[in-house]
Amino acid sequence: MKTKTSKAQKAIARAEARGVIDLTLVHRGNLAGARTVLAVLESGDVPDFLRDAVMDALLAAARVNGQVLPNFDEPKTQQIKTLADLLAVTGGNFTPKPDPDSIEAFALHLSEVLRLARTSDFVPADFYNAIGEACNDHLTNELLRDSETPEFIKFALERIAPRAAKGGGGSAT
Repeated sequence: MKTKTSKAQKAIARAEARGVIDLTLVHRGNLAGARTVLAVLESGDVPDFLRDAVMDALLAAARVNGQVLPNFDEPKTQQIKTLADLLAVTGGNFTPKPDPDSIEAFALHLSEVLRLARTSDFVPADFYNAIGEACNDHLTNELLRDSETPEFIKFALERIAPRAAKGGGGSAT
């Protein structure tokens, strides 16, 4: 996989290769994380589904950030360095972001706006209430149009079932 590399990144890589700078100290936490990830991948005690999930997450993070995964035939120190570089680029956190033009992206952003408006000290309650009411009114009207369809009823029952199981609903017999 090719990566887009800036002039600064190339200059840093050349300096590292000549031994002029060593970024190991900068990435000490990432090195520890990389060692842990590698230990999980190599452990025979870790179930396959967990190793597969770790690899899937690493592949997604590498793809989104234009990085590569380590070549597991390379020396262990190189594998750790490559994983540490990936962790550094992701900031240690990675959540795949939805396509910015998708419904998922809009829902994610609107949800975040509502959360910030609700929890911040600088947004007046009436402003938050106006946004929330507008969203609620529109969504409710749209949902009511489909409220008799099997898909809507299934959706509603799936949302209610966890609450009913906790004693929040059900029939009184």
